[in-house]
Amino acid sequence: MILEELWKLFPIFLTEHKDCWKKWFDEENERLESLLLQKEIVRISHIGSTAVDTIWAKPIIDILVEISRECNMEEIKEILTCNGYICMNQNQDRMSFNRGYTEKGFAEKVYHLYGDVEAGEPTAAKPGFTSSTESGKAQRRVRYCFMDAANLCEVIMGDNRTETLYDVQIRSSVRQTKQAPFAMANSTAPTLQMVELFYTKNGLPIDKDEEYGYSERYELINLPKNFDGNMYADRPNDQTIKLHLNREPRFYSWIGFANGNYEISRYNAVDLAFNKAYVPGGLKMVAGGAHGWKTGQTTHFSVTGYLNKKFTHPGLTTKLIQYPFPVFRLAELYLNYAEALIETGNPANYSIARNYIDKVRVRAGIPIIEESLEHATSDWKGKKDDQEVLRQIVRQERQIEFYLENQRFWDLRRWKKAEALNEHFKGWNIAGTSIIEFFKEPQNNPFLTNSFSREHYLMPVPLSEIERMPQLIQNPYYK
Repeated sequence: MILEELWKLFPIFLTEHKDCWKKWFDEENERLESLLLQKEIVRISHIGSTAVDTIWAKPIIDILVEISRECNMEEIKEILTCNGYICMNQNQDRMSFNRGYTEKGFAEKVYHLYGDVEAGEPTAAKPGFTSSTESGKAQRRVRYCFMDAANLCEVIMGDNRTETLYDVQIRSSVRQTKQAPFAMANSTAPTLQMVELFYTKNGLPIDKDEEYGYSERYELINLPKNFDGNMYADRPNDQTIKLHLNREPRFYSWIGFANGNYEISRYNAVDLAFNKAYVPGGLKMVAGGAHGWKTGQTTHFSVTGYLNKKFTHPGLTTKLIQYPFPVFRLAELYLNYAEALIETGNPANYSIARNYIDKVRVRAGIPIIEESLEHATSDWKGKKDDQEVLRQIVRQERQIEFYLENQRFWDLRRWKKAEALNEHFKGWNIAGTSIIEFFKEPQNNPFLTNSFSREHYLMPVPLSEIERMPQLIQNPYYK
C-alpha cells in the first residue's frame, strides 16, 4: 500500500487520556506472560504516550517486552506470530510486532481467555472466592469466565435464551428452606466418575500423580485448614474423604461435596458478605441433612451425593442472574487446535500443542504440562513429547474444562470411547445418616441409566439406498 492508503486505514488522531488504557495494557501483559511463560522475560512495560495520564495520546497501546540475551528470538517470533501478532521488522537485537491491524483497518477487540483482570476482587456483583491465594484467584477465573456478562471476552458463541427457574442455574443451586425460588434446587448431581476426572493440584490425573495417594483416596479425613484455598472459616471437626483434598482449582470452583463449600450470596433469607458468600457450615449431604436426601423424597435431591456449582452465579439471591450459556469459547478453540496438532503424529508440532493446552491450564491454576510431568508416575514422568501421553492429557483436559457444557458425549463418540457410557454411574450412599455410612464405599447408582451401542458411532446407510445399489455395504453392527 502507498502511504496515503495506510493513513486512510489507520488514521493518526489524539484523544484525552482514558482510564481503560491501563486495563488494556494489563490484559495484553497477562496474555504475553501466558504466551511466553516458558521463556525468560526480564520485564514487560507499558510505554509511550498512553502510559502517561497527563497528556493526550494516540489510542494505541505500546508495550516493551525485555528478554534475556539467552532467549531464542526465533522461537519467540514463532509463538507471537502464531497468536495473532504481525512481525513488522526485525534486526539482531530487536523485533517489532503489531496486533489488531487488518486490511480493512483497525480490528475490533479480540477474544482472550478470561483472567485476573476481568475476575478482579470479590465484590457484590462477583462475590465469593478469595483473591489473596493463587487457588482462590484461579477459582474466580474459571467460575466467572462465561458468567461475567460485562466481560464476555472468551465466549465466541453463546445461547442468549432467557433462563427459567427450571434450568441449570436453579437446579444446580443448593437447597434452601426459607426463601423462593429454590424449592426445585439440589438436582444436578455429578457422578463419582466425573469427580475423579478432575486433576490433582499438580495438574495430573489422580492415578498418574506419584504424590497423590490414589489407593487411599476413599479414606475419611478431618478437613484441613483452608482445604480449598479460599480462606473460608475452618471446620476442623468436619470430615470428608481424601479424594476431595489436594485437587485442582476447577474442582473446588465447580464441584460441591459433603462438608465442602458452596458459594452463594443469600442463604435461607440471610444476605451474606461478598467476601464470605458461601453456605454457612458447608454442605450437609448425609441423609436427613440440610442438603441431603430425606426419607420419602422423590425429587430435588442429589442422587450421587455431589452437587454441581458450575453455572450457578455466586451472586444469586432471589432472582436469576442472566448470562449467555457458552456454546463455543476460546478455550475450546485452543484445545481443538492442540488436539489436531497432536494427532498429526509430527513431534515438531508437540511443543506448539503443549503451548495451547498450557494456556488453558495456567488460567485454571495448574502447572504447565512439562512441570506437571515431573510429579508423574514412572509411565508418564518426563514424557512431554510422547504422543499417547499428550493425547490422554488433551482429552482429559477437554472433559474437565467443558464439564457440563454438552461436549463430553460427542468427544467420547469421535474418540471411539463412548462405550464408557455403559458403565454404572457411581456415587455415594445417600441414605447414610452419618458421614461414615455416607462414604462407606462407592455405589452403583440405581437412578441413573445410560446406554451406547457400537452402531451409534455411524449412521446406517438407508435401506432404500442399498436396495437401489446392492453393492453398498451397510455400516458395521447394523443388520
